[in-house]
Amino acid sequence: MRRFVTSIPAILVLFTVATVLVAAPAAIKSIHGAQLAARIALAQNTLAHSDALDQISLERSAVHDAVMPSVVHIITIDGRRARQNPETYNLGIGASGAGWFWDDQGHIITNAHVVEVGDLVRVETFDGRVRRADVLYRDEQTDIAVLK
Repeated sequence: MRRFVTSIPAILVLFTVATVLVAAPAAIKSIHGAQLAARIALAQNTLAHSDALDQISLERSAVHDAVMPSVVHIITIDGRRARQNPETYNLGIGASGAGWFWDDQGHIITNAHVVEVGDLVRVETFDGRVRRADVLYRDEQTDIAVLK
């Protein structure tokens, strides 16, 4: 009987440790979930009583209007196909991509894969003007090309 009495504290400690090991992760997860839900509710309440989203929308529109003139549409055409069928150049058949004016001298930055296929490059500006461009530099490693 003496052995049983001395092992009761050990059994209680073992039972307590097992309970903590099982219950603690669930309790921590529950607490974390409640904290996250409270943060989400606070953020929603803050946004509902703020004009932050309207301000972001206005600023995005302003950035769009500011950079729009520098963005170009680039179309490349295989010159052999264009010589065989002159309408091909006017139709814009070939690879296509986008770029932007880098400086006032007319340098255009684009991806190298956009201009790798054709030998004729056509650039259309935001206002609809179409001009022919030359590939000055193309690097496949960085996928950057410079046109003028």
